[in-house]
Amino acid sequence: VPDLQLATLSNVSATCAQTDLQSPDAGTFVALAVVVTDCLNGMRVLSMIWIILGHTFLMPTAISGYGNMQDVVESPLNRNAAENNPFMMTILSAQSGVDTFFFLSGFLGALGTAQEIQKGTFGAGKGIALRYLRLTPSLAFAMLVYWQIWLSELTYMMNFIPFDSDDVCMGWTWYLGDDMIFFILAMGILPLYYHRRALGWMAVVFISGLSFAITVWLIVRYDLSIYVFDDHYTKYSYYAYSKPYTRAPAYLVGVAASWLKELLEERGVTR
Repeated sequence: VPDLQLATLSNVSATCAQTDLQSPDAGTFVALAVVVTDCLNGMRVLSMIWIILGHTFLMPTAISGYGNMQDVVESPLNRNAAENNPFMMTILSAQSGVDTFFFLSGFLGALGTAQEIQKGTFGAGKGIALRYLRLTPSLAFAMLVYWQIWLSELTYMMNFIPFDSDDVCMGWTWYLGDDMIFFILAMGILPLYYHRRALGWMAVVFISGLSFAITVWLIVRYDLSIYVFDDHYTKYSYYAYSKPYTRAPAYLVGVAASWLKELLEERGVTR
C-alpha cells in the first residue's frame, strides 16, 4: 500500500538533499536528509481529499438517490442544472484520483525492488509472499463480520469472482485486488528491465497498449461511458471500472517513472 511504502522511502531512494536547520537549544545548525520524493506525500493527501469529495456525492446517488435530481441533471425544464457547472467536473472526475494511488504503488514498489535487485537479494516469490502476508491479516480481520464469497477476497480475485462489483463482499476492496495483481506483474517486468532495459520498456508499452485496446473494445462493444447519471455508468462499472485489464496503465506509469528517476540520477539530475 503506498502509504506504508512512503514511510520507508528514505531507505529506498539513494538521492537526498541536505537541509540546514538551526537547533533552538545549542544555537547550531544540523543537517537533515530530505528525500527528493517527499512531494509524493502531498500528492497522496490531495488525491485522498479528491476521492472523498467524489464519494460524498456519488455514493448517495448509487445507494439512495437524491430528492432533487431535477437540480442535478439537465432537462428541458432546467438548463441550468448542476451538471453544467464546470466545478461539477471536480466531483465527477474524482474517480480518476484512484489512479494516483496505483501510480504511487507502482513507483514506490519499483524503487524498492530495484534496490533488492542491485543488492542481489531479489526474489519474486519471496516478494509476493511477503506482500500477501502483510495485507491479508488485516483484510481477513475486516471480513469477520462477513461470510459471503470470502475465498475470492483472500485470494485477491474479487474483481473476477463475482464479476459484478456490486456483489463483492466488501466493495471497496476492489483496489487491493488490482494492486496485488499489478504487484505480481511488476515482479516479472522489473527483473526483465534490469537484465536489459529495452525489454522492460517494451513490456510496459506492450501491456499498456493491450490495456488501452481492451478498454476501447469494451467501450465500443457495450456502449460504455463515465457519465454517471444514466445506465451508461452502470455498464461502465460492471465491465470496466474495477477490472485490472483497464486499470493497469496507471500502475505501469508509476513503474516507468521510477526508471526515469534512475536515469536522471545517472546523468546527475537529482532535483
